Amino acid sequence: MLSWKNEFYIDVIGELGSLHVKGLCKWGPSYLIHRKRKYPSGIPKETIKKIISADPTWRKEHMYFEKMIKLFKSNNFLKKDLYITKELLRLTK
Repeated sequence: MLSWKNEFYIDVIGELGSLHVKGLCKWGPSYLIHRKRKYPSGIPKETIKKIISADPTWRKEHMYFEKMIKLFKSNNFLKKDLYITKELLRLTK
């Protein structure tokens, strides 16, 4: 059985080298790859940092939820979802 797996990548490429992020801690190990360009040509010098951490997002989401309760604020996601659904249905006609 196949299961859903999220993937996350960011590539920042510049004149002197590049930075690459693979994965988020919430889904497993994350990697930060730094490549420094070799002049005039050649294989770039590469540094890889592997980061293993617990999911940092759950705590932030929980803190945000508690803050909204304390401030008596709410977000009407259902209303937004209904609007989006209606618009998509309208566009498909």
